[in-house]
Amino acid sequence: MKQTLVSLIFILLLAACKGNKVENTTAAVSQQAQVADSDSLQTENEPPVAADGFFDDFFFNFQTNQAFQSKRTTFPLPVQEGATTQQLEKKDWKFNSFYSKREIYTILFDKKSEIKTAKDTALKAVVVEMINLKTEKVAQYFFEKIRKQWMLTSLRHQSLQENMNKDFYLFYRDFAQKPNFRLTHVANPFSLVVIDPDTYKPLRGVADAGQWPDYCPDLPKYEMTNIIYGQRYKDPRHRVLIVSSINGAMNSVISFEKTKTSWQAVKLENN
Repeated sequence: MKQTLVSLIFILLLAACKGNKVENTTAAVSQQAQVADSDSLQTENEPPVAADGFFDDFFFNFQTNQAFQSKRTTFPLPVQEGATTQQLEKKDWKFNSFYSKREIYTILFDKKSEIKTAKDTALKAVVVEMINLKTEKVAQYFFEKIRKQWMLTSLRHQSLQENMNKDFYLFYRDFAQKPNFRLTHVANPFSLVVIDPDTYKPLRGVADAGQWPDYCPDLPKYEMTNIIYGQRYKDPRHRVLIVSSINGAMNSVISFEKTKTSWQAVKLENN
């Protein structure tokens, strides 16, 4: 009876949640346009010193400011692919906007408690992964904090099969691209947390697997991102995927658990 009552509450909130989806998507697209329009302006302005405090603040400037990106890249840049390492000269470097022109980006953790590492000012090394699920290629950008400044120090290209999270990424590809597959890999019921549109407080309960599309944000299907702040991915049975809009208007946390046969989404939190 309790589960039914909670489910009814979520159904009543469904219309509001859908409305938020549209607003978030529109806001994200608008933000992208603003970033594109301001590219030329940002190339002339030096980001403040405070931008090196949190890696995320630094990286926002790094992927939107052409002059800043060049300045914060060590040249010649070691580029590794397989057993071969080449040195990329500054004249051959091409500006990389990473995920700044996309609507959303993703980050993968072992558990929710690791999320706070993104705000750790003591970080000395971070890896940004650009994952192409279609070609099964991963580009890993290695950043180090040198003399209190974040610098891109090397780049490595690898196949998805070489990546420490290959098992999850291959599962995620099917989960994001195939509706029928996704439906059979969501716990029934799954735990759900949404924000009450009237009080802005979290509402916790459960929902049937068939309701997953009503609450889950649109997931990137062919390209995804990951930022490794220090995650070691030692727990082979749990993964937490953060799905965020570029402008910060939407943030979802999806918890996955691995069963004997495959991964399964067990919890969705929309903040």
